[in-house]
Amino acid sequence: MTISVSSMKYHLNVKHRQKIHEDQPKITDYRTMTKEKKLKLDTANANFIVQDLHAVNVVMGKDFRNLMKVAVRQQYHVPHRTTFSRYRIPKMYEACKLAVIEEFKSVEFVCCTTDMWVDNFKHLAYMTLTAHVLCLYVKFVSHDKPRSQ
Repeated sequence: MTISVSSMKYHLNVKHRQKIHEDQPKITDYRTMTKEKKLKLDTANANFIVQDLHAVNVVMGKDFRNLMKVAVRQQYHVPHRTTFSRYRIPKMYEACKLAVIEEFKSVEFVCCTTDMWVDNFKHLAYMTLTAHVLCLYVKFVSHDKPRSQ
């Protein structure tokens, strides 16, 4: 049996002169989210924090949460910042660390350089370490920012 609301829309428009709001949420907007979809969104948010160098508390912002609600249009609850700082980001760090360790297994020579600078506005000091390696095979690899799957 197919249910249609077109006659109801017609009745409301003709008899009651009520406008049907196009921006009214649809029932499909409230379907439940699968665990796989939630994990995929959590990972995307963790990548957003890590890759773009955002503070972890960006996920606590009202506008960020509103963006997620509008973009996803499902019942996605953005996890608390501690979920990212205690679980998601350390998991990404471990995956990146293991990938770099695996990459360094075939390294024959290493040359390290460092750079330091100070952010006078935030009163923070930063230091980077860059490792230039010579492998048994010739291949250019850049690990500027950690990437995760």
